[in-house]
Amino acid sequence: MRILHCADLHIGSSLESGLLPDRAALRRREINDSLSRIAAMARRHRIDACLIAGDLFDTDYVTPETWKRCLAAMASATPVRFLILPGNHDGRFLHAREQRASSGDPADRLPSNVKILTGGHSVRMGATRVFAAETADDIRYIKADIQLFNIVMMHGTVSGQSFTFADGTVVPFSALKNRNLDYGALGHVHAAGAAQVDARLTLCWPGCLEARGYDEPGRKGFIVVNTENGSRRFVRAALRECAAVTCTLDRADTEGDILNKIHQSLQDVAEENLVYLHLDGAAKEEEFNPASLQKMLLQEYFGVRIDTSSLTILGRGQQMNTSRVASPEPDEDATRIWNPQEEAQIAADADDWTREERPLARKITEQAEDEAGSQIALREIFRELVRDAGLAPETADEVLKAGYAALDGEELPL
Repeated sequence: MRILHCADLHIGSSLESGLLPDRAALRRREINDSLSRIAAMARRHRIDACLIAGDLFDTDYVTPETWKRCLAAMASATPVRFLILPGNHDGRFLHAREQRASSGDPADRLPSNVKILTGGHSVRMGATRVFAAETADDIRYIKADIQLFNIVMMHGTVSGQSFTFADGTVVPFSALKNRNLDYGALGHVHAAGAAQVDARLTLCWPGCLEARGYDEPGRKGFIVVNTENGSRRFVRAALRECAAVTCTLDRADTEGDILNKIHQSLQDVAEENLVYLHLDGAAKEEEFNPASLQKMLLQEYFGVRIDTSSLTILGRGQQMNTSRVASPEPDEDATRIWNPQEEAQIAADADDWTREERPLARKITEQAEDEAGSQIALREIFRELVRDAGLAPETADEVLKAGYAALDGEELPL
């Protein structure tokens, strides 16, 4: 089984990130469409299940239109299954939807391939079982079959030899050891990482799916887990990332020297990305114009924040003080997040992912986005027709699979 593990999509973010108004509006649309992109990639790469480890939404107030659109996106990816864990941002909304979905009212029914997995519950998919833990008690009562590949979904942080839920409850690694768990699908931390608990269990967190501002630098994407061989890989899949770059200036630099140094430091940054440029050292007042520099760089990159809090401006007799956004330490290189011995297993994965798969790098056009939206709409209409036909659940699933295959232009088996 191949599982896609993502977290912290934060759909509905206000994005007060210092972007130009038109770019902020575009970025909000991109964030709101992120689940549709994940669903499309999961279906295209024949993923079996997608785990969303908390904070699918940015708040616990989600408009009916946004919820319906997310359900349609996930339904369009059938037969991919979606398991959603409530996070600290969207927990009340998702818990309410889970309760309504189990009430028996057809109007509140979730698509057959979607489940909100709350604490204490689990789902078995073939030789894999996924547990949800929202409290320490949920962990305590996990009973995992040693013969299965067992996953626990949690939303919180790892520090030293303990895990802390988003509500502040601390669980030592000893509570997770020797429970026949193989993989911890975590969310909440916005930079990717991993921690080994015991010989069998590794906790992994992919970070947020998209950079929403200048305080979320580094590689963004999701993790693909192969339960057959236990391999894990990080896939860069964000439309935009934030590059945190430091450039050191010298008091002897002319304006031309400064521009050359800055461009040199940014030479590996793609134009679709945000740039957090930290300048240190010293510069002469007559050679350094931050407003002009900002305007110039905004013609080259999607968003730019220049931090001069460590830069001494000569000629004023004082340091130039501007607010600095404290950025977290950059996440490790994706190829070094996991144990080195796993790289051979990753390379041997038959259905290889493109390590640098970035939709904007392929210059997706507005027409392509419109076509993708039309496909989702068609799938939603078809799903509603099948649901209203009153078929048995097993029959409805088969009809949906056949219909979606036809919409994708695939040949139907006789």
